[in-house]
Parts: sequence; C-alpha cells; structure tokens
Amino acid sequence: MHIRRAEAADEEALASIRRRAILALAVPAMSREQAERWATRGAADRVARAMREHDVWVAVEGVAIGWVEVDRDRVAALYVSPSCSRRGVGSVLLTFAETSIRSSGYTTARLESSQNALDYYLRRGYLRCGPADSNGAWPLRKDLAAVTPTSSGMRVGPEPRSWRPPRTGSIS
Repeated sequence: MHIRRAEAADEEALASIRRRAILALAVPAMSREQAERWATRGAADRVARAMREHDVWVAVEGVAIGWVEVDRDRVAALYVSPSCSRRGVGSVLLTFAETSIRSSGYTTARLESSQNALDYYLRRGYLRCGPADSNGAWPLRKDLAAVTPTSSGMRVGPEPRSWRPPRTGSIS
C-alpha cells in the first residue's frame, strides 16, 4: 500500500469510495434510508471541496482503496472501499492523519464518528467529548502525545511501491 496526496484526477474514485463505504458499512448501525441520505448529503462537490480546502491523502494499491481528509487538528473524513475493509487500510490512514496533525503542532486530534465507526475509534484511543449531534455523529478526541512522525511505519512519495507494516508492531 502506498499513501500519497490526492489529485484532481482522484475525485471520482474518492467520491465512489465514500458512497460505497457509507452504503455498505453504515447500514448495520442505521437504516438503508438514513445511509442513503448521508451518502448523498453534500455529495456533488464533497471530494473536490475537501481537496481544495484541506489535506486529502489516498491509500493506493494499483487503484485508490481509501482516503482521509485532515482539517488542521480534525480528521474530517476517513473512508475505505468496502472490498478492502478489515485489512488495516483505515488504521494506516488514521495513523497517517494523526501524525500529520501532530507534525502541524497540535497535541489533540478531533473527529466526529458515525455510530457504525464509534467502536473503531474508541479502540484506537479516542474518547467521547460530548453527545451525538442531530445527524448521530459523536464528537471524539485523542491525545497525540504518543504519536510520532515515525510511528506509522509508512512511506510517502510519488513512486508506487508496496507498503508493509513494521515487524515490531501490528495494525488492525
């Protein structure tokens, strides 16, 4: 797996990953109708706006398989293609985002989690910091004191090479 900055040419693929991830992975925690509303909410220019206004990074294995959006100290979005879920792609992207946030001088990462992803983030050290909003998103935060730029074990750069987790740690 290779992590690189998103490019304009990625827009359609990232929008597709977002939609497919919401519809496939969120339905157990919400109705199909609720997932459909979420998937279409702001979908027209969601990815283009993210790339214009924030840092967006893409996980690639030949094609885009996931992406993360970072807005200062906030993980604004994290989506993984359903065919690649439970393979550590989300964990790699989340660690990458946390490292980016820490490298920018922030000591805490923030995000809003849907109900279906809440346990995922809690297992990764995030804490609830308020009630769910009207859309069911839970505000979470994580102390980044333990996150260092080299803790992720990933490579960033333009050339596509395979990424392998470090032998001393595991990514779930």
